[in-house]
Amino acid sequence: MHLQLPLNVLETIPSLRMTQGTPFEDKILHGHIALGDRHWYIAEYSIKQRTFYGCSTIDGTDEIAWDYFCLDRLCEPTVEQSREFMYDSSWTARPAKMVLATRR
Repeated sequence: MHLQLPLNVLETIPSLRMTQGTPFEDKILHGHIALGDRHWYIAEYSIKQRTFYGCSTIDGTDEIAWDYFCLDRLCEPTVEQSREFMYDSSWTARPAKMVLATRR
C-alpha cells in the first residue's frame, strides 16, 4: 500500500518539534489521512524520517490521541486493511480546536 502526500502540502508543515510550545488545541493541522473510520491529522513532519506528529482517532472512536506516526508504518499491509488510505486533498489547514470540536 502506498500513500504519497503532495509536495506542496509537505513543504508547509512545520518540522518535528517546531510547535512544541504551542498548546494542543492551537496547533495547526495541515493534513488529514483516513483509512475507513480511522483518521490522522498532521501538525508536524520530518522529511528525512517520513514521520509525522499530530493527532489521530483511537480505534475508530471519537477519542483523540497526540503522538508520532510514521507514514511507511501506516502503509504496511495488514490483514484487516482491505481498504486504501485516503489523503484528503480538499483539506485546508486549521487549528486543532476546530477539528476536534467537530469530532465530539
